[in-house]
Amino acid sequence: MKVAIGRSLKQQVLFFTIAPILAAIAIYSAVTVYGIVSLGDERIQDYREELLARKKEALKNYMDLVFKNIEGLKADQVVPAVKRMRYGANGVGYFWINDLGRPYPRMVMHPTIPALDGQIMNDPKFDCALGKKKNLFAAFVDVCLADGEGYVDYLWPKPTKDGLTEAVPKLSYVRLYKPLNVVIGTGLYIDDIDALAAHERERIKKEITSIISRNIAVSLLTVVGLYFFVSFFLDKYMVKPLGVIATTLRSYDNDLTVTIPVTTENEVGEVARSFNGLIANLRGIITNMSGAGRGIDAIAGELTASVGEQAAVSSEQSAAVAEITATMEELSASSMQIAEHSRMVVELATKAWDSTKRGADAAEAVMAKMQEIHDDNQNSINEIVELGRKSREISKVMEIINTIADQTK
Repeated sequence: MKVAIGRSLKQQVLFFTIAPILAAIAIYSAVTVYGIVSLGDERIQDYREELLARKKEALKNYMDLVFKNIEGLKADQVVPAVKRMRYGANGVGYFWINDLGRPYPRMVMHPTIPALDGQIMNDPKFDCALGKKKNLFAAFVDVCLADGEGYVDYLWPKPTKDGLTEAVPKLSYVRLYKPLNVVIGTGLYIDDIDALAAHERERIKKEITSIISRNIAVSLLTVVGLYFFVSFFLDKYMVKPLGVIATTLRSYDNDLTVTIPVTTENEVGEVARSFNGLIANLRGIITNMSGAGRGIDAIAGELTASVGEQAAVSSEQSAAVAEITATMEELSASSMQIAEHSRMVVELATKAWDSTKRGADAAEAVMAKMQEIHDDNQNSINEIVELGRKSREISKVMEIINTIADQTK
């Protein structure tokens, strides 16, 4: 699938410049928004926990005041004193007392519903402890027996000027009062936490919307500014110089006096300089070729004169060739005679060669005889030498004999 990105170089460069930036801005914005939303959810959760912690802290403080006020009272004074205690706007906050009975405790005192006093709290409507669907008052007892005090969340109708509402979330704080071995408790409705959290969520949502709007506005301004910035420099350093080059080439029409003005030092300017250099080289080549053409014309004139002279010489040579032809015919006849004489000479040479071979054979025989004579002479010389040696020996013997003879004489 091909994407339409424009046919002009400017449109293509702008597309490949702006598109990645837009993609990066979109990704960055998505990541930022996701981070802000996640952070908003964390803020809302932290806000809920903070509100709940405040409720818990308030309940604990109220209970500390109760225990401080009943400290030192007689046993029969504790229940009436607790019954009279109120807190909050219009005194809606109160305290109740129940015993530690199992499996269900008995209500000792309830200031707003006196009918519950002395009742075993085993009605199924009290099975409203959140998360466990356990008997509410049994849960109070379990917490106090385990840790001496603690919190229990549950659902309970909320009194209003129009009567009781449906069951809404409520949080109670109970503490064991050891002198009477009873549980003293109080509670606060926490449905307002959801309302406050919803209000905080709306506030955060507006804040996120504002941040996103600002990011979009900044991104658009950035892209628009970048578009005009890139467009300006493209026009100045690329589009306009290339337009000049394109216009020059379209109107070129083999005019070697045309040159392209060089307005940039980048690759576009290099193209213009290269074109101008090419045109200058072509002008030089054509000038050289023009001079060479004039020289060729002069040489052609000389060649024409030479050809005329050669034509005359050729005529003379033609007559000479005729004479040479006649002479060659005479030479041909003479050659035939010479060939006949040569044949006779060859026959004589063949005979002489045969005679020479016979002479060579005779010479070889003579050489063999000469070798035999040489060998005989050598033997004779050896024998003469041996006879000379023996003669010397005989001479020595004769000298000895003569000496003996002389001595004998």
